[in-house]
Amino acid sequence: MHTRYSNRQESIDAIPRRAYQLGIDGDGRAHYHRPGTPHRVWVVEDGEVIHRQGLGSESITAWIGHVEEHYGWEERERVEQPAGEALVETIVAGLNS
Repeated sequence: MHTRYSNRQESIDAIPRRAYQLGIDGDGRAHYHRPGTPHRVWVVEDGEVIHRQGLGSESITAWIGHVEEHYGWEERERVEQPAGEALVETIVAGLNS
């Protein structure tokens, strides 16, 4: 997944209310996700949005995998996904426990 970090500073208050906290990565940054069209992710550090990413046609599981690979997850919420993706996440969670 290609990511672009923003130099633009914006407060966490700029994140839409429909977004939920997806989790905290291994570096302590909060990740927020807004499902729907278009779905998007925001990364927050010290109350400031340091990155925002439109996911386009990518699923949220692609973002979850990207963060896992590069930073790890300190904590993460399970997300609602299409049946096939939910099954994959359940299997992976079982392998990791």
